[in-house]
Amino acid sequence: MIHLVKIGINKIRYESDKTIKCVIIACISSLSGVLITGMGEYIWHEHRVMLLYWAVVGLLTAAVGLNSEPQKQASGYANIKVMH
Repeated sequence: MIHLVKIGINKIRYESDKTIKCVIIACISSLSGVLITGMGEYIWHEHRVMLLYWAVVGLLTAAVGLNSEPQKQASGYANIKVMH
C-alpha cells in the first residue's frame, strides 16, 4: 500500500494531464483519511467502508497505470512498411 502511494506521488510530479493528477491526489487523500481515522476507531466492521476503500485502491492503481501520451502499438507489426 505504501509502495502504491509512493508511485502515485511520483506520477503526480511527472504527469502532464491535470485530470489524472487530480484523480491521483483525491485517491491518496481518501486513503490517508481512512487510515488516519482507523487509528482512532475501528472502521472495518462496516462493509461499505471496506468496499469503498478497495474501490479507491483500484481507482488509484488504474490512474497510476494510465499514460497521458499516446501509446505505441503493442503488436510487432507497427514498424512494417507496406509496399504498393
